[in-house]
Amino acid sequence: MSKGSAHFVNEQRKQALVDARVAKLQAQAAALSEQDLARHAKEVDKKVRDLGKRRGAVGARFCAELGSGQARSSAAASRWQGGLR
Repeated sequence: MSKGSAHFVNEQRKQALVDARVAKLQAQAAALSEQDLARHAKEVDKKVRDLGKRRGAVGARFCAELGSGQARSSAAASRWQGGLR
């Protein structure tokens, strides 16, 4: 890639955009208080727990069907493919 080529100039432009975004995010992160961080951490923990519960329920049901041979049928397979999107 030679300097001055269209590709090089485009890559430099994209890198400048990424650098600007990183600087903006770092400034926002520095402005967060300890209370903000604690509140956001609680929200993330709750979302992770909720997703884990949903995943656990779906996974347990799928394993039960797989063990009984139902998941091998085309109807069960299509149901799981549609439900996991």
